[in-house]
Amino acid sequence: MATFQDKIKKTSQLAAIKLTNEEEDIYSKEIESILKLLNSFQEVDTTDVEPLKSVHESNTVLRQDISADPDSANKVMPSAINSKYGYFVTPKFVD
Repeated sequence: MATFQDKIKKTSQLAAIKLTNEEEDIYSKEIESILKLLNSFQEVDTTDVEPLKSVHESNTVLRQDISADPDSANKVMPSAINSKYGYFVTPKFVD
């Protein structure tokens, strides 16, 4: 089973962030304490508590997903470093 420090090391590699061994220790201890706190919520009795849909009583008003400028993609595409089929092309950054 991977330790928190192993997971921190793997995550930092994926994010291309260099961490010292001391930083890995600090972050793994912080994550462990956060998980202990979250696990303590399992002990709370919620038997008579109704599920909460929202903290606000009002309904969310949704707007239509309509572009204010339908030609905006054509305007910004010429400034793209690399594009293909009308989409921005970026380097792969996840293994």
